[in-house]
Amino acid sequence: MALYSDWIAGGRVQHEVCNGSGSRKGSGMRGFCLFPFHSILPRRALITNLENKSEKLHSKYSAILFQSRKSKGVRLMKRFAIFCFALLFAASAGFTAETDKTCVKCFLESCQDLEPLFNGKDMTGWRVVNGIEWAVEDGALVGPIKTPGWIATEEEYDNFVLSLEYWVAKNDTHESNSGIFLRSGLDGDPWINGYESQISLQDEKNPTGSIYNRCSTKLERMQRIAPEKQWNRVKIYAYGPHIVSRINDEAVQDCFLHVRDKGVIGLQMHHPGVTIKFRNIALKRLTEMPECEKGWRSIFNGEDLTGWTVRGKAKWEVKDGVLVGTGGMGHIYYTAETFKDFEMRAMIRINKDGNSGFYFRCRPPENNIDGWPVGYECQVDNHDPNNYTGAVYGKQNVKELITRDETWFSERVRVQGDHIQTWVNGMLETDFTDGEFKDGYIALQGHDPSIVVEYRDIMVRPLD
Repeated sequence: MALYSDWIAGGRVQHEVCNGSGSRKGSGMRGFCLFPFHSILPRRALITNLENKSEKLHSKYSAILFQSRKSKGVRLMKRFAIFCFALLFAASAGFTAETDKTCVKCFLESCQDLEPLFNGKDMTGWRVVNGIEWAVEDGALVGPIKTPGWIATEEEYDNFVLSLEYWVAKNDTHESNSGIFLRSGLDGDPWINGYESQISLQDEKNPTGSIYNRCSTKLERMQRIAPEKQWNRVKIYAYGPHIVSRINDEAVQDCFLHVRDKGVIGLQMHHPGVTIKFRNIALKRLTEMPECEKGWRSIFNGEDLTGWTVRGKAKWEVKDGVLVGTGGMGHIYYTAETFKDFEMRAMIRINKDGNSGFYFRCRPPENNIDGWPVGYECQVDNHDPNNYTGAVYGKQNVKELITRDETWFSERVRVQGDHIQTWVNGMLETDFTDGEFKDGYIALQGHDPSIVVEYRDIMVRPLD
C-alpha cells in the first residue's frame, strides 16, 4: 500500500510517495524514504522548527563539526548535521503519528480506482431535476447562466469517495453561489432532503465548504483557500453518518450527520448570472468499512446519563439525542472507565459568547470535587485569543480559529504517551508533547451561568 510521506534530505523537505518497504516510488528515483511523518505537523512548520533547533546546535558545535574552510564542504556537512539533529529531535519527542489505517485524511490520499461520473462529452448518467440542460465545454459541465436549477446523477449512492473540480465567478451578481448535493432526494429542496456542500464566498452564515445550514465554515478562511476564478479541487468522504470534505488539500469538514444515508449526487446552478463549471467528476463506492472507521465506540447513548457523573452547578440533560449543559460552572464526567492512550471525538455547538471544554485524562480535584478538573482540556471557546477552540488549555493554542458560535463543529483528540494532538473540523490544530497527566476520565464543561453547550456523537477509540 502506498503511504504519503515527507522525507528530509540535504536540509530540505520533499513530499514523495513511499511504498511499504520505505523506497520512494517514481520514475528515476532511487534511495530510501529517510524520515517519514504521517500527518504529524505541517511540513513547513516542522522543518522550520527542526532547522531552527539544528542551527542552534550547529552554531554551538561549529568549531568541532566544521573545520573545513571550503564552502562546498561546509554546506554539505551543515546539511548532514541538520538531518542528523532532525532525526534526534523527532526521536526524542516520541512522535507517534497517525497511519493510513487511523485517519480519513490518509484514507483519502491513498484512495484509488475512482470511476468517472461524467464522461467529459455529454450528460450521460445525469438528469435535469430543475431548470434546463447543462452545456459541456472543454470537458466541463457548465451551468446555464440564465436559468437556475440543478442536475443529478441517475444512480443513488450511500457510502463513497467523491472527487471533482469546480470553477465559479459571481460576475455582476451579488454572490458566487453554487453547491454539491450529497445523498439528496429528488423531491423537495436537495439541501434539506439531503446535504449540500456549499460554494459561496459571500455568504457569512454558509461559506464555501459548509454543509448548508448544518455545519458552517468561516468565510475569511474559505476566501483564502478556495478563491473564485480558478479550478478548486474537492474530495468528499461519506461513510454512514461520517462526512469529511477537503478543498485544495485543506481540511474543511469532519462531521457526523444523521438526516439521510442514501441519495443522488447533484450540482447546482443557484441564480442567473453566475458562471459555474465542474470537471473531473469521479466516485468510488465504499462497500466495506474503511480501517479509519473501525474501533470507535460511543460513550453517550443519546437517551440518558448512564455512565456519567455530574459535579458542580451546571445542569445536564438529554434533548433529542443531544447532551445539553446549562446554568453555571460545573462538569459531567464519564466515570464508567478511565483512559490512557486513546482518541476521542464529538460534535459540539456552543451559544453566543459561550465557553466549554472537552476534558481528557482528568479527575475531580481532591480538595473540591465540584471544582475545575485536574487534567487536559481541549478548549471550546471562540473568543479567548490565548485559548481558542481546539487549544489544549494553558498548554498550546491553535494555529487558526476556524469555528463560530451557534453552529455545529467537530473536535477530535488523540493522546498516546506524551504526544497530544487535537483537530477541529478535521484540521490539525495542536501537536505537541506533555507528560503531566497519564490517564483519567473524560469530562465536559459548563463554564458560567449563561452557558448553553451541546454535545453529541461522543466517541472513543483505544490505542493499543
